[in-house]
Amino acid sequence: MYYYRHILFTLLVSGCLTLTSYAAHIVVLGSHDREEVQRQIQFYADLFAFDSTVSLLVTFTKDIPQNLAAFTQFQEASGSKQIHIKIHKYTSPSEVGITLAHEMVHARQFVQQDLQHKGGNFYEWKGKDFTNIKKIPYRQRGWEQEALQQAHRLYYQYKKQKRQDVLIAGKVK
Repeated sequence: MYYYRHILFTLLVSGCLTLTSYAAHIVVLGSHDREEVQRQIQFYADLFAFDSTVSLLVTFTKDIPQNLAAFTQFQEASGSKQIHIKIHKYTSPSEVGITLAHEMVHARQFVQQDLQHKGGNFYEWKGKDFTNIKKIPYRQRGWEQEALQQAHRLYYQYKKQKRQDVLIAGKVK
């Protein structure tokens, strides 16, 4: 937890991060299109009503297990909810949007405590214990089914809102 606070503090002091009193704190590292990724994450954070107790760190990195495109980690302490989403650095630009939407569903699941990591391979999903998730095929895990079902809808909702914002901005000029 200290690690996440240290990163957020460093980015705040350096001017790379602006905090507001009502919104989730968002930091994006390693993306070729940081501003677009940040806008998309902010859209989902607002949609999910994440407040200032939620900090989101999104890192584009090669440091991801070979069989994954991305994963989400969650930690909570002293009222602070810290989410770290790691996305493989070489994920194609066309896949980044859907991948972010998918991982943000997991972020919501963690924040709302539908999904809880109890340590190791032990998870709890909506009150039911899963002692070894490696024994459950990926697409049979309830939290993955939900993320897979919602990711495309959420991403297209974001794209629609973005188009509306562009149209409105064009009319204002």
